Amino acid sequence: RNEDGEKTGKNDSNGDIFIDVSQGGLDVRLDTPVNDPHFVDQNGQIVIAAFANEVVDYTLTIGGIIVNSQTSIKDYSYEHIATEAQGEYVDGILSATNGTETKDFTFNYFVRVNTESLPRPQGIIDMLDLRRPIYRATAAYGHFGREEENFTWEKTDKVDVLKAAL
Repeated sequence: RNEDGEKTGKNDSNGDIFIDVSQGGLDVRLDTPVNDPHFVDQNGQIVIAAFANEVVDYTLTIGGIIVNSQTSIKDYSYEHIATEAQGEYVDGILSATNGTETKDFTFNYFVRVNTESLPRPQGIIDMLDLRRPIYRATAAYGHFGREEENFTWEKTDKVDVLKAAL
């Protein structure tokens, strides 16, 4: 029924009249990756998957290089290994064509930096020798402005060297 309760828009048997308003043509859906940008470890896998409403030819371009193409299929799936350098932001394009229409889908992924090579808390403690007994005094009274012999980080003897480096 309409807003006013009339049966306008009903057929003779009181059923709804359906009009197909969808436009014909190529319809493609990119299923994965869903996050943009997608984060991946170096040498990790990225699954690229898509579905079309008809048989199409797919071409996958990553970083400007065609890495995969599949022809005459509806469902596309490809597992890409992220061999790019750590910290690199990579663009990908999946193209689907039926010969007359082409649909392009762009996605991005970021190759994570290997955190195993970064210093852990214990590494930082060891590198800065933070377990020296002098730090007990700073825990109680702070260190700013103190001129005691063990408070070497308050020294200004490197000012001229640093200024010259700039």
